[in-house]
Amino acid sequence: MFKLISTVVVFLVCSCGPLIKKEEAVFMPKNTLLSGFEGQTLVTEEDFFRVIDLAEEIYEPIFANLGGILTMNPLWEDPTVNASASQQDGYWFVNMYGGLARRPEVTVDGFIVVLCHEIGHHLAGFPFTSSWAANEGQSDYYATQVCLRKIFAATDNRVAEVPGLPRALCDAEYTSDYDRNICNRSILAGKSTSDLIGALNNEVVFYTTQDQGTVRQTNNNHPAAQCRLDTMMAGALCDILWDDSVVPGKGVSRGAAKTAADRVACVRPTDLPQSPMDEIQLGFKPRCWYAP
Repeated sequence: MFKLISTVVVFLVCSCGPLIKKEEAVFMPKNTLLSGFEGQTLVTEEDFFRVIDLAEEIYEPIFANLGGILTMNPLWEDPTVNASASQQDGYWFVNMYGGLARRPEVTVDGFIVVLCHEIGHHLAGFPFTSSWAANEGQSDYYATQVCLRKIFAATDNRVAEVPGLPRALCDAEYTSDYDRNICNRSILAGKSTSDLIGALNNEVVFYTTQDQGTVRQTNNNHPAAQCRLDTMMAGALCDILWDDSVVPGKGVSRGAAKTAADRVACVRPTDLPQSPMDEIQLGFKPRCWYAP
């Protein structure tokens, strides 16, 4: 029914009316990392559609309960290395491009992280960048705290090789093998995605080297690759239950929005000074983008 053109501002083409201008929230900054079909990739066309179909099955009723019509646009042939979300007239769009899936950094689980990030723009809540879109850091946090757990729930989550630090962090946070396996898998998925983001500026990310930055005001732009990996690790290590019946903080004052968001996140006490690694281990949103 709809055909979307990949730009920050796009035109919605519909047989029932004129062109409608709308804004998008994109996964990563506009880039020239166009991906062709050559070379070996980790995400096949079958994987691409299978994952999107699964996410749609899980999230369609959640979106409907919140008043939105989830509209997935799987654009396999589009070489754009990005993903985006938008809303228009009750339709809540998630646009996934084949160029991103074909990048060598992107595993199947890394692709799921990006898909979950775009879902997060609709559902993750405060902090917002518009009346509806959660900001980049919040969408990353939601991806591993909430969305990956839903998608991984029906699969075998045992990972053959997990680096020492992620395994130690997950073992310390969770007592069941089921939760530990999902935590391990989520952190590895976040590393795949952060490696892709790092390719923009030749930035190398590590599990053991946290972003040392501290913002005075919450950063609504795309954080650096290391900061984004830190955020996805923290989300995987936060065991607070999410409430799918609300978008935290939507339609209320900023103070009430923060309070609502804090109810479904691991919140850093103001009198508890910690290093970035300690904060990640406790599941706090990293201060490289988030100002408590």
